[in-house]
Amino acid sequence: MGDISFGILGSGNMARVYGDALTTEVQRARLAAVALGSRAGQFAEEYGVDAEPSAEALLGRHDIDVAIIATPHSTHL
Repeated sequence: MGDISFGILGSGNMARVYGDALTTEVQRARLAAVALGSRAGQFAEEYGVDAEPSAEALLGRHDIDVAIIATPHSTHL
């Protein structure tokens, strides 16, 4: 079995908690992309991942196995 590829929706503090864990603590995890939030571009650059222009773009990627929702609670639908 290969690595599990993750995308993160959101680019704030919780996204960083997940990003740090995925890149340092979780074996066979690969952080691939981020979308949403005013800091998405900076987050992508820091973690060396793609910045997608929308949640739909991230969720539409065939290489993303898991999407982590790290947006503010009030935005969860």
